[in-house]
Amino acid sequence: MENSITIHHIDAETVRCLHQEANLRGISVDALVLQLIQASIRKNNDIINQEIYHDLDDLAGTWSQEEAREFSEAIAEFERIDEKLWQ
Repeated sequence: MENSITIHHIDAETVRCLHQEANLRGISVDALVLQLIQASIRKNNDIINQEIYHDLDDLAGTWSQEEAREFSEAIAEFERIDEKLWQ
């Protein structure tokens, strides 16, 4: 069984963009809106379903300011861009 949803109060610019994108894709505005909704739901589900790891939790926030400063100094060279490599 097919279901329908009506969306009210869509501003003119959004409607224009939907028509433009639908024309570019060669599909109806209804088909475009359905694709956009489905893609958004899939993306959100992917984010929600990402596994959360806790194996480094004990390390988070354990450095002193001095340790953090020393680490930043130790890796400072990695921040430098060798201009010769990018010519």
